[in-house]
Amino acid sequence: MTHEKADIAPAEGLAKSVENPDRAAPHPAALIEAMRSLGYTLEAAVADLVDNSISHGATHVRIQFDWAGRDSTLSISDNGHGMDEPQLIEAMRPGTHNPRADRAPQDLGRFGLGLKTASFSQASRLSVITRAAGHAEAARVWDLPFMAAANDWILLREASEEARRHASWMLGQPSGTTVVWERLDRLVGDALSDNTNAHQAFLEAADRVTKHLSMVFGEFLVGANSVKFEVGNVKLGRWDPFMRDHVATQILPIEELRWGHHSVAVQPYVLPHHSKLTKDEFERAAGAKGWTAHQGFYIYRNNRLISAGGWLSLGLTRDEHLKLARIRIDLGNDLDFDWKLDVRKSVASPPVALRQELRRIARLTRERAQEVYRHRGRQILAVTSHDHSSVWEGRLMRGRTIFRVNREHPVVQALTANDDGGRAVEALLKLVEQTLPLASIYIRHAEAPEQQPAPFDDTKDKQFGEMLSDLYLGVLASGRSHQQAIASLSALSASKKRPHLIAMLDASPPVPKELD
Repeated sequence: MTHEKADIAPAEGLAKSVENPDRAAPHPAALIEAMRSLGYTLEAAVADLVDNSISHGATHVRIQFDWAGRDSTLSISDNGHGMDEPQLIEAMRPGTHNPRADRAPQDLGRFGLGLKTASFSQASRLSVITRAAGHAEAARVWDLPFMAAANDWILLREASEEARRHASWMLGQPSGTTVVWERLDRLVGDALSDNTNAHQAFLEAADRVTKHLSMVFGEFLVGANSVKFEVGNVKLGRWDPFMRDHVATQILPIEELRWGHHSVAVQPYVLPHHSKLTKDEFERAAGAKGWTAHQGFYIYRNNRLISAGGWLSLGLTRDEHLKLARIRIDLGNDLDFDWKLDVRKSVASPPVALRQELRRIARLTRERAQEVYRHRGRQILAVTSHDHSSVWEGRLMRGRTIFRVNREHPVVQALTANDDGGRAVEALLKLVEQTLPLASIYIRHAEAPEQQPAPFDDTKDKQFGEMLSDLYLGVLASGRSHQQAIASLSALSASKKRPHLIAMLDASPPVPKELD
């Protein structure tokens, strides 16, 4: 018996499916747990909500951390346009906007998920209280345990008294919105209010958020249309990663890179050497993650910082002597998909068509940054008073020329004078002197002089820098000062070919390890 295949037109098959559909709506509890696991940090989650405030015209944003153990709260209030009740209900819907839909040029959103995913990542109860000009106050609440128990997307209408307390400032404005996170299970858990360790971690989290916001929204904190930010009682000041107001900052030519019908502006900067900075300037310019981590590209989207540092997987590594190189890229929100912007707005990746040009600009900026250290190193070398370029000396003994390590060289002198290891170093030097293969060296050099490398020619900067650091610690251990150690090491002939490493050692010397 044979079965003939039914010949059904696609449109007819679609019609039959619509008439009797199989529904596969997600279970609220399961989907919410997935949304809670998108990888937000607390700082990124708060910044995502601040995006909404700025996109809705806020000129004043207030963030409040209130410690009460497991009942601690975090709120973000603004004086923006606010929402009427239908707008609020729509805003609370997961996936409010189609990510592919066009956005207003200055809109900082994209996926229509930020309010929900950012909030759910930190708290199990989200309350929004808002008022648009000419409209009554409106409130809605997502309570995750309630949703899980009901297994339904049910918005509650009544905010708690605690949430309403947080909204009191906003309700005194002509319009605005307050978002309140209650039951901060991801940040506080079940800690009691008298748990000093948990309280301290809470305060440190508030400090991280403060620094993060001053970095991410730094461009909104200055200028005629600036936005006032407060975290608790602290008014935010801008963190400028490029030190544009410093006279010693090098501002390299801006370039406009084009691909297809799109373009981006790329502006490289080389920051001043630490010798030109005050202690406060140096520490502030280091940023939250430190000088080395913050080198590289800074991607801005509508003046909002997306990523702060890194080399965009262009095959370039972070290096200590390149830490002065920082490059700004400005994007419009019409380029989100070209640059693979993620939901958290914390990661972006350049189009393939731009990678070669970005790599070229990066290498130029890195070279200029390295030159700052070379220049500083040459200054140090110029003031070295004695010639100690070689640790070897030739001597005539009993009619024979022998080569020995110069015990008067300041580096050798410092190491052999060390009570702990001086005798061992002296024994090793004698062994090296007596076993030096002079005949072999002479023959090889005579047969192929062009093949003989200069000292440390085959040693990379990283390894040579590590050697200098080890020698520096050894000289320091002998009782010499930092200046004396730098002077001794800068006199070496190999150091003179790499002045930037001497400058790095002078700027960031290694710290001796304490003995247990």
